[in-house]
Parts: sequence; C-alpha cells; structure tokens
Amino acid sequence: MQMTTSIRILAVIAILGGVARAAMTPFSLTLGVDSVPELYFGIVGSILLSIGTFGIYFAQANETKKLGLISFLMLTVSNLFTTLLVSLNLYSIQIGRGDEIPPAPFSVFIMINMTCMILGFILFGIASYRGRVISKWSSACLIATPFLLFVPGFSDFSPALWGIAYVGFGISVLNKVGSNKASGLPAI
Repeated sequence: MQMTTSIRILAVIAILGGVARAAMTPFSLTLGVDSVPELYFGIVGSILLSIGTFGIYFAQANETKKLGLISFLMLTVSNLFTTLLVSLNLYSIQIGRGDEIPPAPFSVFIMINMTCMILGFILFGIASYRGRVISKWSSACLIATPFLLFVPGFSDFSPALWGIAYVGFGISVLNKVGSNKASGLPAI
C-alpha cells in the first residue's frame, strides 16, 4: 500500500471520528451530561480520532516541523487518555457509581490529560495553520475548542467544535493528498 493511500484511509477515519465526537453534543444537550449514548459516541470518537490524527499529521509533517510533531504526540496521548477516561466513566455509571469523586491517581491522570489536550489543540492548530496544507478554518476551530470549555453555557458545544475541526482536517487531507500538494507525496 502506498503512503498516500494510507494517509487517505487515515483521513477518512479522522472524518468518522470527528462525526462521532460532534454527535456527543446533541445527546449531552437532550439527555444530560454523561448520558450513556453520549459516552458511547465519546469512546468511538476518541478511538477513531487517535487513529485518524496520524493521517492528518503525516499529510503535513514536512511543513509543521517540530511543533507539529510535539503537538501531534500530545494530541495522540490525550485521545488515548480520553478513551480510557470516558470508558471508565461509562463503566462507573453502569455499576451505579457515577457520582463518586475519583481516587487521587485518577485526578492526576485527568490533569495530565487536560494539559495534553489543551496544549495539543492549541499547538496542533497553530502548527497546521502555519503549515498551510490544511484549511485555516479547521485550525481555527481546533484552537477555539479548549477556550469554549471555559465559557459558561457553551462547554457542551466543545465536542461539536472539536469534531467539526477533525472533519475539516480529514476533508482537507483527502483533497490535498489526492492533488499532490501535501508533503511532496505522489498522487494516487
């Protein structure tokens, strides 16, 4: 399989992950935060985003340099940690312990995850914007996502913006890789 084919497949996975991540918002707004359907979409979205981020990074690796690599690693760690945390949250709700405060090791784990996530969003968005391979609006959406978390009344919309950013990234990668504009890769 050629590298361009792999990147295109990973871009499609990123699009699917973005759709799953964005689908969390309607469930959160209608059924409440941490509803079972929202958490299932969160798990699926996190897994797909963990895989799809590779395609987004590889499509622009030459242009994003060290900042792109560091932010890519932070996003990957954050997506994997988020998968674990959402899975644990779903499990604790199913066994009737959803309201308990997590033990100290999980609190540290959550802080590490949030740090990687927020910095990863901002830095990957900046690196992608500077790399000029991916659409600028996708980068802007990713940069705005962590700030939306801290706006009262709008934090439930953060997963939607996160998902929209990844859908935009995936579509941009599909368009650029197929047209021979990304990282000097040959067209399919």
